[in-house]
Amino acid sequence: MRSPFLRAPGLVLLLTAALTLQPVAARSDRNPRANLPEFLVPGQAVTRPVWQEILFSYEGKAGEVITISVTSKTPGLDPHLALLDPEKKEEAFDDDSGGHGDSLLKNHALQKSGRYTVSVGAAQGDDGKVEVLLKKAKLRARR
Repeated sequence: MRSPFLRAPGLVLLLTAALTLQPVAARSDRNPRANLPEFLVPGQAVTRPVWQEILFSYEGKAGEVITISVTSKTPGLDPHLALLDPEKKEEAFDDDSGGHGDSLLKNHALQKSGRYTVSVGAAQGDDGKVEVLLKKAKLRARR
């Protein structure tokens, strides 16, 4: 006698598909490039979805003064940012200095030369979109 499941191949296919689905938070595990830092170009804002930590990188020089803003594009989203030095140690952090829950690291002098990482996340695991902008301070010409 044949199994009743064999008479319903659509049901078997549906069950197989349901068992192989991954939760949304695990999507980056399937894409090895998902958590690699995206390079930030000073003066060029990027808008990206944030549902877990997203990473950006920047080649900085010791003494260089930068400003990084993370602005929510989704109402109610509370983004935060951490600046990691070339050894991946936290050099600066901000949560709400940008007003309205946005993050702003203003006029920060880099302590070391090398590749910095900017980590952007959202409070309480919320998701939405953020705009990230890095600016370099304009240095005055010496006379």
